[in-house]
Amino acid sequence: MKILIIDDQELVLLTLEKYLIDLGYLVKKANNMADGIAMYDEFQPDLVITDVDMPVVANSSFEFKSLDYIKKKSGLEIIKHIRVLKKETTPVMVLSGNRQLDVISQALSLGAADYVIKPVRLDIISMRVENLIGKVDTDKKNTKKERYIHESCVGVIIPCYYSLETMLSEEFIKFVNTNLNYHLCFVNYSYEEMPTKILNKFCKGKRISVLNFDHVVHKTEAIRLGMLHLEKEHQFEFIGFLNEDLSVNFDTFKELVNIISTSNYKNVVGLEVGSSNSTFWGFPIKHFVNKKINGFYKKFSEKHSKEKNRFIEVFDNDIVKDIFKNKFLLENKFEEEISNRTKCFFGDDKWNDRVCVKLLKLA
Repeated sequence: MKILIIDDQELVLLTLEKYLIDLGYLVKKANNMADGIAMYDEFQPDLVITDVDMPVVANSSFEFKSLDYIKKKSGLEIIKHIRVLKKETTPVMVLSGNRQLDVISQALSLGAADYVIKPVRLDIISMRVENLIGKVDTDKKNTKKERYIHESCVGVIIPCYYSLETMLSEEFIKFVNTNLNYHLCFVNYSYEEMPTKILNKFCKGKRISVLNFDHVVHKTEAIRLGMLHLEKEHQFEFIGFLNEDLSVNFDTFKELVNIISTSNYKNVVGLEVGSSNSTFWGFPIKHFVNKKINGFYKKFSEKHSKEKNRFIEVFDNDIVKDIFKNKFLLENKFEEEISNRTKCFFGDDKWNDRVCVKLLKLA
Protein backbone atom coordinates (compact mmCIF):
# COMPACT_ATOMS: atom_id res chain seq x y z
CA MET A 1 0.00 0.00 0.00
CA LYS A 2 1.20 3.48 -0.93
CA ILE A 3 1.26 6.57 1.28
CA LEU A 4 2.06 10.16 0.27
CA ILE A 5 3.29 12.52 3.04
CA ILE A 6 3.16 16.29 2.48
CA ASP A 7 4.77 18.55 5.09
CA ASP A 8 7.12 21.53 4.91
CA GLN A 9 9.17 20.38 7.92
CA GLU A 10 11.91 18.04 6.77
CA LEU A 11 12.33 16.48 10.20
CA VAL A 12 8.66 15.44 10.16
CA LEU A 13 9.01 13.99 6.66
CA LEU A 14 12.14 12.00 7.50
CA THR A 15 10.73 10.65 10.75
CA LEU A 16 7.34 9.66 9.39
CA GLU A 17 8.76 8.27 6.15
CA LYS A 18 11.17 5.95 7.96
CA TYR A 19 8.55 4.84 10.46
CA LEU A 20 5.96 3.95 7.81
CA ILE A 21 8.53 2.22 5.59
CA ASP A 22 9.56 0.12 8.59
CA LEU A 23 5.91 -0.89 8.91
CA GLY A 24 5.93 -2.10 5.31
CA TYR A 25 4.28 0.79 3.43
CA LEU A 26 5.59 2.28 0.19
CA VAL A 27 6.13 5.97 0.93
CA LYS A 28 6.82 9.13 -1.06
CA LYS A 29 7.03 12.66 0.29
CA ALA A 30 6.76 16.32 -0.74
CA ASN A 31 7.47 19.52 1.18
CA ASN A 32 5.00 21.93 -0.44
CA MET A 33 1.51 22.06 -1.88
CA ALA A 34 2.36 22.18 -5.58
CA ASP A 35 4.79 19.27 -5.51
CA GLY A 36 2.39 17.36 -3.28
CA ILE A 37 -0.48 17.68 -5.74
CA ALA A 38 1.74 16.80 -8.70
CA MET A 39 3.08 13.77 -6.85
CA TYR A 40 -0.44 12.69 -5.91
CA ASP A 41 -1.45 12.61 -9.58
CA GLU A 42 1.66 10.62 -10.49
CA PHE A 43 1.95 8.29 -7.48
CA GLN A 44 -1.77 7.55 -6.97
CA PRO A 45 -1.38 6.72 -3.27
CA ASP A 46 -3.81 4.78 -1.11
CA LEU A 47 -3.52 7.43 1.62
CA VAL A 48 -2.42 11.07 1.82
CA ILE A 49 -1.04 12.50 5.07
CA THR A 50 -0.79 16.28 4.84
CA ASP A 51 -0.04 19.30 6.99
CA VAL A 52 -2.29 22.38 6.75
CA ASP A 53 0.03 25.40 6.84
CA MET A 54 2.65 24.99 4.12
CA PRO A 55 4.25 27.06 1.36
CA VAL A 56 2.73 26.79 -2.10
CA VAL A 57 5.98 26.89 -4.11
CA ALA A 58 4.23 26.43 -7.46
CA ASN A 59 6.69 25.80 -10.30
CA SER A 60 6.19 26.99 -13.87
CA SER A 61 4.95 23.62 -15.10
CA PHE A 62 2.22 23.43 -12.47
CA GLU A 63 -1.18 24.92 -13.25
CA PHE A 64 -3.22 25.61 -10.13
CA LYS A 65 -6.92 25.22 -10.99
CA SER A 66 -8.74 25.74 -7.71
CA LEU A 67 -10.68 29.00 -7.38
CA ASP A 68 -10.17 29.23 -3.62
CA TYR A 69 -6.47 29.87 -3.28
CA ILE A 70 -5.48 29.84 0.40
CA LYS A 71 -1.74 30.25 0.75
CA LYS A 72 -1.53 29.89 4.52
CA LYS A 73 -3.80 26.85 4.56
CA SER A 74 -2.54 25.15 1.43
CA GLY A 75 -3.17 21.71 2.93
CA LEU A 76 -6.88 22.39 2.47
CA GLU A 77 -6.23 22.94 -1.24
CA ILE A 78 -4.75 19.45 -1.43
CA ILE A 79 -8.01 18.03 -0.08
CA LYS A 80 -9.95 20.13 -2.61
CA HIS A 81 -7.76 18.85 -5.43
CA ILE A 82 -8.54 15.25 -4.51
CA ARG A 83 -12.23 15.65 -3.66
CA VAL A 84 -13.45 18.49 -5.92
CA LEU A 85 -11.18 18.52 -8.97
CA LYS A 86 -10.29 14.82 -9.21
CA LYS A 87 -13.53 13.62 -7.57
CA GLU A 88 -11.62 10.76 -5.93
CA THR A 89 -12.21 9.07 -2.58
CA THR A 90 -8.57 8.55 -1.53
CA PRO A 91 -8.54 9.00 2.27
CA VAL A 92 -6.74 12.09 3.55
CA MET A 93 -5.32 12.35 7.06
CA VAL A 94 -4.49 15.87 8.20
CA LEU A 95 -1.48 15.90 10.55
CA SER A 96 -1.00 19.43 11.84
CA GLY A 97 -0.24 21.63 14.81
CA ASN A 98 -3.08 23.94 13.75
CA ARG A 99 -5.74 23.70 16.47
CA GLN A 100 -8.13 26.33 15.11
CA LEU A 101 -11.65 24.93 15.20
CA ASP A 102 -12.62 26.61 11.92
CA VAL A 103 -9.65 25.01 10.16
CA ILE A 104 -10.46 21.57 11.58
CA SER A 105 -14.08 22.04 10.53
CA GLN A 106 -13.08 23.10 7.00
CA ALA A 107 -10.77 20.10 6.59
CA LEU A 108 -13.44 17.62 7.68
CA SER A 109 -16.14 19.36 5.61
CA LEU A 110 -13.93 19.14 2.51
CA GLY A 111 -13.61 15.41 3.02
CA ALA A 112 -10.63 14.73 5.27
CA ALA A 113 -11.02 11.30 6.84
CA ASP A 114 -9.07 12.19 9.98
CA TYR A 115 -7.52 15.22 11.68
CA VAL A 116 -4.59 14.47 13.99
CA ILE A 117 -3.04 17.25 16.07
CA LYS A 118 0.70 17.39 16.73
CA PRO A 119 2.40 16.40 18.95
CA VAL A 120 1.33 12.79 18.59
CA ARG A 121 3.01 9.46 19.19
CA LEU A 122 4.10 7.51 16.14
CA ASP A 123 2.27 4.38 17.25
CA ILE A 124 -0.96 6.40 17.40
CA ILE A 125 -0.36 7.49 13.80
CA SER A 126 0.17 3.88 12.73
CA MET A 127 -3.15 2.92 14.37
CA ARG A 128 -4.92 5.73 12.48
CA VAL A 129 -3.27 4.64 9.22
CA GLU A 130 -4.33 1.02 9.74
CA ASN A 131 -7.86 2.19 10.45
CA LEU A 132 -7.98 4.05 7.12
CA ILE A 133 -6.22 1.68 4.71
CA GLY A 134 -5.43 -1.47 6.66
CA LYS A 135 -2.26 -3.11 7.91
CA VAL A 136 0.52 -4.29 5.62
CA ASP A 137 1.09 -8.04 5.66
CA THR A 138 4.70 -8.03 6.80
CA ASP A 139 6.92 -9.55 9.45
CA LYS A 140 8.37 -6.13 10.26
CA LYS A 141 7.63 -4.82 13.73
CA ASN A 142 8.16 -1.32 15.02
CA THR A 143 8.47 -1.18 18.79
CA LYS A 144 9.41 2.51 19.12
CA LYS A 145 6.14 3.49 20.75
CA GLU A 146 7.41 6.48 22.70
CA ARG A 147 8.58 8.50 19.69
CA TYR A 148 6.59 11.55 18.71
CA ILE A 149 5.77 13.75 15.75
CA HIS A 150 6.05 17.21 17.29
CA GLU A 151 4.31 20.46 16.52
CA SER A 152 7.50 22.46 16.01
CA CYS A 153 11.04 21.72 14.84
CA VAL A 154 14.05 23.02 16.74
CA GLY A 155 17.57 23.72 15.49
CA VAL A 156 20.47 23.46 17.95
CA ILE A 157 23.94 24.91 17.37
CA ILE A 158 26.80 23.16 19.19
CA PRO A 159 30.22 24.83 18.83
CA CYS A 160 32.90 22.17 18.58
CA TYR A 161 36.69 22.36 18.80
CA TYR A 162 37.43 18.92 20.16
CA SER A 163 37.23 15.48 18.61
CA LEU A 164 33.67 14.33 18.08
CA GLU A 165 34.34 10.94 19.67
CA THR A 166 34.72 12.62 23.06
CA MET A 167 31.33 14.33 22.72
CA LEU A 168 29.16 11.39 21.67
CA SER A 169 28.06 10.31 25.12
CA GLU A 170 25.19 7.95 25.88
CA GLU A 171 23.09 10.98 26.80
CA PHE A 172 23.77 12.58 23.42
CA ILE A 173 22.91 9.43 21.48
CA LYS A 174 19.74 8.93 23.53
CA PHE A 175 18.67 12.51 22.86
CA VAL A 176 19.20 12.11 19.11
CA ASN A 177 17.25 8.87 18.98
CA THR A 178 14.26 10.08 21.00
CA ASN A 179 13.85 13.77 20.06
CA LEU A 180 12.92 13.52 16.42
CA ASN A 181 12.00 17.20 16.06
CA TYR A 182 15.53 18.39 16.90
CA HIS A 183 18.26 19.04 14.35
CA LEU A 184 21.74 19.25 15.88
CA CYS A 185 24.30 21.28 13.95
CA PHE A 186 27.95 21.11 15.06
CA VAL A 187 29.84 24.26 14.05
CA ASN A 188 33.53 23.53 13.76
CA TYR A 189 35.93 26.32 14.67
CA SER A 190 39.07 24.17 14.85
CA TYR A 191 41.88 23.91 12.33
CA GLU A 192 40.85 20.51 11.00
CA GLU A 193 37.72 19.62 9.07
CA MET A 194 35.29 17.63 11.15
CA PRO A 195 34.21 14.33 9.54
CA THR A 196 30.48 13.61 9.33
CA LYS A 197 30.87 9.84 9.09
CA ILE A 198 31.30 9.58 12.86
CA LEU A 199 27.92 11.24 13.37
CA ASN A 200 26.27 9.18 10.65
CA LYS A 201 27.01 6.05 12.68
CA PHE A 202 24.47 7.24 15.22
CA CYS A 203 21.87 9.01 13.12
CA LYS A 204 20.70 8.43 9.58
CA GLY A 205 19.08 11.21 7.59
CA LYS A 206 19.56 14.92 8.14
CA ARG A 207 18.91 15.42 11.84
CA ILE A 208 22.62 15.96 12.51
CA SER A 209 24.93 18.10 10.43
CA VAL A 210 28.40 19.62 10.58
CA LEU A 211 29.22 23.14 9.45
CA ASN A 212 32.91 23.48 8.56
CA PHE A 213 34.54 26.78 7.59
CA ASP A 214 37.27 27.43 5.04
CA HIS A 215 39.13 29.58 7.56
CA VAL A 216 39.64 29.63 11.32
CA VAL A 217 36.93 31.51 13.22
CA HIS A 218 36.35 32.32 16.88
CA LYS A 219 33.70 30.40 18.79
CA THR A 220 31.26 33.31 18.88
CA GLU A 221 31.60 33.78 15.12
CA ALA A 222 31.03 30.05 14.59
CA ILE A 223 27.83 30.25 16.66
CA ARG A 224 26.68 33.35 14.77
CA LEU A 225 27.25 31.75 11.36
CA GLY A 226 25.60 28.55 12.55
CA MET A 227 22.49 30.40 13.73
CA LEU A 228 22.19 32.16 10.35
CA HIS A 229 22.78 28.86 8.55
CA LEU A 230 19.82 27.19 10.27
CA GLU A 231 17.64 30.32 9.95
CA LYS A 232 17.84 30.07 6.16
CA GLU A 233 16.25 26.61 6.18
CA HIS A 234 12.92 28.05 7.41
CA GLN A 235 11.76 24.71 8.84
CA PHE A 236 12.83 25.55 12.40
CA GLU A 237 10.44 27.47 14.59
CA PHE A 238 13.11 27.89 17.27
CA ILE A 239 16.92 27.96 17.09
CA GLY A 240 19.36 27.96 19.99
CA PHE A 241 22.87 27.04 21.05
CA LEU A 242 24.54 24.90 23.71
CA ASN A 243 27.94 24.86 25.39
CA GLU A 244 30.64 23.13 23.38
CA ASP A 245 31.35 20.66 26.21
CA LEU A 246 27.62 19.79 26.42
CA SER A 247 27.85 20.54 30.15
CA VAL A 248 24.27 21.81 30.16
CA ASN A 249 22.17 18.73 29.55
CA PHE A 250 19.63 18.37 26.78
CA ASP A 251 16.67 18.15 29.14
CA THR A 252 17.57 21.63 30.37
CA PHE A 253 17.64 22.92 26.80
CA LYS A 254 14.23 21.34 26.18
CA GLU A 255 12.95 23.18 29.25
CA LEU A 256 13.91 26.48 27.62
CA VAL A 257 12.22 25.41 24.37
CA ASN A 258 9.08 24.61 26.33
CA ILE A 259 9.11 28.10 27.87
CA ILE A 260 9.46 29.91 24.54
CA SER A 261 6.92 27.67 22.76
CA THR A 262 4.22 28.22 25.38
CA SER A 263 4.66 31.96 25.92
CA ASN A 264 5.06 35.27 24.11
CA TYR A 265 8.82 35.33 24.71
CA LYS A 266 11.06 35.61 21.65
CA ASN A 267 14.32 34.80 23.46
CA VAL A 268 14.93 32.59 26.50
CA VAL A 269 18.31 32.75 28.25
CA GLY A 270 19.37 29.87 30.48
CA LEU A 271 22.02 30.55 33.12
CA GLU A 272 23.70 27.70 34.95
CA VAL A 273 25.69 28.86 37.96
CA GLY A 274 28.24 26.83 39.80
CA SER A 275 27.44 27.65 43.41
CA SER A 276 24.91 29.37 45.64
CA ASN A 277 27.38 32.24 46.05
CA SER A 278 27.51 32.92 42.31
CA THR A 279 26.81 36.37 41.01
CA PHE A 280 24.93 37.53 37.95
CA TRP A 281 26.92 40.42 36.45
CA GLY A 282 28.10 41.34 39.92
CA PHE A 283 24.77 40.88 41.70
CA PRO A 284 24.00 38.03 44.16
CA ILE A 285 21.76 35.58 42.37
CA LYS A 286 20.45 33.03 44.85
CA HIS A 287 17.52 35.10 46.15
CA PHE A 288 15.95 35.99 42.81
CA VAL A 289 13.18 34.24 40.96
CA ASN A 290 12.94 34.42 37.18
CA LYS A 291 10.90 37.63 37.02
CA LYS A 292 13.38 39.52 39.17
CA ILE A 293 16.34 38.11 37.27
CA ASN A 294 14.87 39.63 34.12
CA GLY A 295 14.95 43.06 35.73
CA PHE A 296 18.48 42.75 37.07
CA TYR A 297 19.68 41.31 33.76
CA LYS A 298 18.49 44.47 32.09
CA LYS A 299 19.71 46.88 34.77
CA PHE A 300 23.14 45.41 35.42
CA SER A 301 24.08 43.87 32.05
CA GLU A 302 27.11 46.16 31.79
CA LYS A 303 28.62 44.55 34.89
CA HIS A 304 30.47 41.23 34.84
CA SER A 305 30.52 38.30 37.17
CA LYS A 306 33.86 37.22 38.61
CA GLU A 307 32.75 33.63 38.18
CA LYS A 308 32.30 32.24 34.68
CA ASN A 309 28.67 31.15 34.46
CA ARG A 310 27.65 28.93 31.55
CA PHE A 311 24.70 30.04 29.50
CA ILE A 312 22.53 28.74 26.67
CA GLU A 313 19.89 30.52 24.63
CA VAL A 314 16.86 29.79 22.47
CA PHE A 315 15.42 32.25 19.95
CA ASP A 316 12.26 32.46 17.92
CA ASN A 317 13.32 32.03 14.30
CA ASP A 318 11.68 35.35 13.43
CA ILE A 319 14.37 37.38 15.22
CA VAL A 320 17.51 35.29 14.54
CA LYS A 321 18.51 37.16 11.39
CA ASP A 322 18.24 40.56 13.08
CA ILE A 323 20.14 39.55 16.22
CA PHE A 324 22.96 37.65 14.49
CA LYS A 325 23.43 39.51 11.18
CA ASN A 326 26.48 41.46 12.42
CA LYS A 327 29.71 40.09 13.87
CA PHE A 328 30.23 40.22 17.61
CA LEU A 329 32.97 42.58 18.70
CA LEU A 330 34.42 40.82 21.74
CA GLU A 331 34.67 37.09 22.41
CA ASN A 332 34.47 37.48 26.20
CA LYS A 333 31.37 39.71 26.07
CA PHE A 334 29.26 37.51 23.84
CA GLU A 335 26.29 37.17 26.19
CA GLU A 336 26.36 40.88 27.01
CA GLU A 337 26.33 41.81 23.32
CA ILE A 338 23.36 39.51 22.69
CA SER A 339 21.55 41.18 25.59
CA ASN A 340 22.26 44.63 24.16
CA ARG A 341 21.09 43.57 20.70
CA THR A 342 17.80 42.18 21.97
CA LYS A 343 17.26 45.38 23.98
CA CYS A 344 17.85 47.48 20.87
CA PHE A 345 15.56 45.23 18.84
CA PHE A 346 12.62 45.20 21.26
CA GLY A 347 13.20 48.50 23.05
CA ASP A 348 13.56 49.00 26.79
CA ASP A 349 9.81 49.15 27.34
CA LYS A 350 9.14 45.73 25.76
CA TRP A 351 12.36 43.88 26.61
CA ASN A 352 11.04 42.22 29.78
CA ASP A 353 7.97 40.99 27.88
CA ARG A 354 10.02 39.43 25.08
CA VAL A 355 13.16 38.10 26.81
CA CYS A 356 13.09 35.58 29.65
CA VAL A 357 16.13 34.80 31.82
CA LYS A 358 15.88 31.40 33.47
CA LEU A 359 18.07 30.33 36.38
CA LEU A 360 18.87 26.71 35.60
CA LYS A 361 20.74 25.43 38.59
CA LEU A 362 21.84 26.39 42.06
CA ALA A 363 24.40 23.99 43.48
